[in-house]
Amino acid sequence: MNWDAVGAIAEVGGAFGVIATLLYLAVQIRHSSKSERASMQHAVLSEFRTLASQMYFDEKLAHAHQCLAEGREIPPETKERYLYWIANIFRIYEEIHEFSQNNLISTDFWEARRKHMRDVYLAHPEVKDWWRNSKKIGFFSSRFRNLGNELVKELDGT
Repeated sequence: MNWDAVGAIAEVGGAFGVIATLLYLAVQIRHSSKSERASMQHAVLSEFRTLASQMYFDEKLAHAHQCLAEGREIPPETKERYLYWIANIFRIYEEIHEFSQNNLISTDFWEARRKHMRDVYLAHPEVKDWWRNSKKIGFFSSRFRNLGNELVKELDGT
């Protein structure tokens, strides 16, 4: 065997080494992406838990939320504070929507939150009115606003 043959064998071995390295990196990147998605989903759920815990310590807020859940009118003395709380919930939904648009969270995770936003919050007439009026102050991104408007149309059957 001459040196040219040894060099050719070494080059083939080197090529296999490069391929193995690329495959290893691909697996690591995929694993890292899954970990990052799980971490983002956990952080967002933590934000929801923090807001939900506010109701535990605030009787009037809890009562307003109960009214919403039962389809009753939100008490006037609590309405402004409750709608501020709703605005914070919708900020979290906007964040999740943005993550979804950038493929940073799973589609299933986003779809569950989208359905919750529509069926629990926007289905209530007072929240729906708040949503329609919130566009005047430009509180949300246009992309999220378009989504919310689509959800309201779904609820209205138009």
